[in-house]
Amino acid sequence: MLKGFTVPKSPFGLAALTPPPPWHYRDAVGVEFWADPEATAATLPSGGVHVAQTYGGMRPMSQPARGGLAPWQERRAKEILRANLKGSVALKEVARECGLSVGYFSHAFRRTLGVAPHKWLIEQRVVLSKEKLRDDGLSLSDVAAECGFSDQSHLTRAFRQTVVVSPGRWRRTLQR
Repeated sequence: MLKGFTVPKSPFGLAALTPPPPWHYRDAVGVEFWADPEATAATLPSGGVHVAQTYGGMRPMSQPARGGLAPWQERRAKEILRANLKGSVALKEVARECGLSVGYFSHAFRRTLGVAPHKWLIEQRVVLSKEKLRDDGLSLSDVAAECGFSDQSHLTRAFRQTVVVSPGRWRRTLQR
């Protein structure tokens, strides 16, 4: 039996190896447990790390995505794009602020955030449009203009792709 692990009985009579909460790992093994795989391997019995990772849900600390943006570059890119939600900003300018070429920036942005920069920008505009749609005094075309969409149909297409319902229906649902 591995120290620090519990073996609860399942309703089917089978035992499942489940790790205790993360803070228990630190109590049982020490602070180096998460940060240093060699210390973990030396502390747990032979094969204990394999069992804990494979069957117990223990995962090493997450590493930043290789080929992605550094944290400061991600913050700066998001900051620039959010500041220009209503207008347009050239990807070349954002890449230059991050100290990268346009091609590498686009690839790294997608790798870090899971979506292309333009798609991320559209999603942020949809989030802003949701806030604006709460105001009944604004028409859909006014909301579209204030959020940086070219027209109402552009807002509707983007909103439907992201939220699955039209902005008008979303607004009516809020009023109920």
